[in-house]
Amino acid sequence: MPDYLYIIIASSVSLLTILLALALIYLVFILRDVTKIVDQVDETVNKVQDCLLKPIALTNQLLQIIRSILESANKKVRNKKE
Repeated sequence: MPDYLYIIIASSVSLLTILLALALIYLVFILRDVTKIVDQVDETVNKVQDCLLKPIALTNQLLQIIRSILESANKKVRNKKE
């Protein structure tokens, strides 16, 4: 009689081990897909940053140049008034 118990326990543990191994394999596949998605999102974010930040940086440089020109013109006007 106890032999049946050992067979049932062994088969249950074996089945549970197989199911756990399959679950881990599916988890690896899911994580691989998530990694691909994260890489694509990272590329998209970098493209958007390039499209937005480059014009802003250029505008900032242009404004600094214009500011320096206006400051020098303002100094010349002040010097002429004196």
